[in-house]
Amino acid sequence: MQFQDYFTIIIFFLLAFFLGAIYPKCKGWFGEKTVDIILSTLPQEQYQILNNVMLCKKDGKTTQIDHIVISLYGIFVIETKNYRGYITGSVQGEKWTQNKKYTFYNPLKQNYGHMKTLAELLELTEDMFIPIVVFSTGANVKVQSKKIVYTTQLRKAIRSYKSTKLSTDQMYTITNKIKNSNIHSKNARKDHIKAIHQDVIEREHSIAKNICPRCGSKLVERRGKYGLFMGCSSYPRCRFTINL
Repeated sequence: MQFQDYFTIIIFFLLAFFLGAIYPKCKGWFGEKTVDIILSTLPQEQYQILNNVMLCKKDGKTTQIDHIVISLYGIFVIETKNYRGYITGSVQGEKWTQNKKYTFYNPLKQNYGHMKTLAELLELTEDMFIPIVVFSTGANVKVQSKKIVYTTQLRKAIRSYKSTKLSTDQMYTITNKIKNSNIHSKNARKDHIKAIHQDVIEREHSIAKNICPRCGSKLVERRGKYGLFMGCSSYPRCRFTINL
């Protein structure tokens, strides 16, 4: 990476910190734009970058992917989380917690869903994909996973993959296929946000009735090394869990 690339990233980080402190609503936007800039410093002859991609799934619903990096070394599927404070949870857990107060859907599972959609679209096996969840440096993530990095580690993490999986022609063919499948309609993107909110409401209603929102089986109380939790009675066929 050249000096001007480092300089651009440093200036952007400073600007993001300053505006984020003044305007909290800017934090999410700057989080994704920070990753955009970091990814843009990758050499184009080896990496093709696509940001904010929306694709249609087999069930007719849509999924939004923050960043996709199509490279000679595999396809990186990147989910950005611009959270601050302590982030706790488990790799298999349904929800994680921010600062012991706010909960959000497990981003590893969220990103796995993105990867599955891409695998179906491109007709590729999962070993061709490299899922990564990126947290801002304002977060202190307590979940142990090689798939989780901070923004400052992202470029190095991507560049650490050296085994060639795709030819240059395949890289460009895949890039064009994703571009052609990307949904740009503003109305479709608004509908996507509404669908997410509706899914959350339906999920919470199911859990409140002790019904697994994933498979419809009964939820039962269990005890693990981290305390009580609700788990699907169809385990191990369904591994849905939620902390109490």
